[in-house]
Amino acid sequence: MLYKFCFFVFLIFINSSCSQNREDLSGYITLQSEISSSKGSEALTPVSILTIDNNKNVLEFNVKLKRFNGEFTGADTLNVFFINTQKGIYAAYKKIGIDEKPYLSESIENKKEGLSFLKRDVDFFAGVQDIKIKDTILNGNKYKLAIGFKKADNSELKYEAYISNTPRNFPVQISKIVSKDTDGGFVEKVRIIDKANDRIITFQSSYEKKKLPKSIDEIMKAWSRN
Repeated sequence: MLYKFCFFVFLIFINSSCSQNREDLSGYITLQSEISSSKGSEALTPVSILTIDNNKNVLEFNVKLKRFNGEFTGADTLNVFFINTQKGIYAAYKKIGIDEKPYLSESIENKKEGLSFLKRDVDFFAGVQDIKIKDTILNGNKYKLAIGFKKADNSELKYEAYISNTPRNFPVQISKIVSKDTDGGFVEKVRIIDKANDRIITFQSSYEKKKLPKSIDEIMKAWSRN
């Protein structure tokens, strides 16, 4: 009887530990960019929102952008990408639905449409030289600041990246290089400063941890089995 009781307590302890150690990643990743100069700033691309589940799978809506007089006026959804960041593969769907089947499935390295920074060889800091990392404060919060330089045509570009301590080892990074250089920090902002042409290009990524709607969660679970 005592043995059964001890075994029961052991199972409770194990289940509790597993529950506490489970990584809750579900939520939304917001991506945005702008180009600025002494004359002002404007959006480089519209805001993109990715959905991530607890298994590190990502939903990306591939859109065709509409512009009028230099302004973004809307977008049409062309298809939906389901990205398995752990296996490095993705699948393309015509529309979102639990019974939908992919019309294409292959390596992320072959992905030609939509966002490309999930590829191993696509990184804002690729080719950047003499990267130095130091501590800094931004809006009252502690960050790591990575600074490096890269030759472009007849000018030298300055690259800056602001890396927060959390979330650690997040599977979606706008610069895997500087994330790795800061022991898995989360890259929130990359700035490319071109003084010769009076412009700064800024890319930003933010993550909101949130429970997904049941319908989206079920679709992502179903698509992970396709």
